Amino acid sequence: MGWLDERAQIPVDPEYGPCWHLGVLPLDDGGTAVTLITSHSVVDGVALHLAIHEAVNGITRDFGYPPPRSRSRGRALLVDAWDAIRGLPEVFRALIACIMLVLERDSSAKTRTSTPSAKSSRSDEPIVVPSVTFSCDLALWDARVLELGGSSNSLFVALATRLAQRMGRLSPADGAVTITMPVNERTAGDLRANALTAITFRVDPDRVTTDLQLIRNEMKQSLAALHGSPNELLKPLPLAPYTPRWLARKMAALALGSSDLPVCCSNVRDLGQDLNRIDGTDADYFSARLFNQGATKQSIERESGQLYLFSGRLNGKVFISVSSYQLDAENSNRQLRELIEETLADYRLTAEVFG
Repeated sequence: MGWLDERAQIPVDPEYGPCWHLGVLPLDDGGTAVTLITSHSVVDGVALHLAIHEAVNGITRDFGYPPPRSRSRGRALLVDAWDAIRGLPEVFRALIACIMLVLERDSSAKTRTSTPSAKSSRSDEPIVVPSVTFSCDLALWDARVLELGGSSNSLFVALATRLAQRMGRLSPADGAVTITMPVNERTAGDLRANALTAITFRVDPDRVTTDLQLIRNEMKQSLAALHGSPNELLKPLPLAPYTPRWLARKMAALALGSSDLPVCCSNVRDLGQDLNRIDGTDADYFSARLFNQGATKQSIERESGQLYLFSGRLNGKVFISVSSYQLDAENSNRQLRELIEETLADYRLTAEVFG
């Protein structure tokens, strides 16, 4: 996994490029490992799936962009300035929404039992967040889903909940785990980089080992509420081009609701075989994961650590990638692997673990 970590830290730049890069590593047994790193600013999980599918099948898209250097600098500046002026009403609405959101969250935080804050750290040293991937046989996974009366998605969330409990990522108010899940909104012909919203709900970790119905109910209620009232956290997005990086990081923390130590669970579900066949032959293993490029100890500890899980189904297997950093604890792949294996045992699941 060392090579994957090295590739993950090679910079991508969504503004000036490159926003993605491809790496290939010959293996001793004659095989090959391939890794694709992309910026989430320019593509979400579903869009990346579509992009790889189209690349493998030779499908091209016309995004309507003018050819390079087809406009003079003056003409380009004029067009961009006019686009910015036309977008000002939306920007002002976003600014008002942002102010209201900050005031609401601040008021809510004062009435809630607060999470112990992280100790201030002067160390801004770059770190690689521990990351482990495991892969379960799809038939075994689906059998456990059936026994527990849930869905593949609810079992994924249940594993995340129990793992969070072992890491101490619990609400100080009631010991619940706060789950944040992206929700796909992409439609046919949708060219947005990130066509998604999100739901947030809370789960009692002591009740999810024997019955997944609790999680299914929470997800259904959250999705129904989202349908009736769009996610308020997306309203400030038009401010993104005008927001300095330091403020953007603070707004990201606000969006995640760090006072409740959120756990981010992203599930792309069933993936097409094209992703497993980029050179025309089936790969033995496939996985994907989320990570913070250029993460520093100070920035992660300021947000009380993190726990990201990413899952998909492909090639007769369910893969789950876990990236985690805990405060005042050992942060290593070995320790994370032990916690994952203990959590799998809660559900009588076996898996190949990498990392």
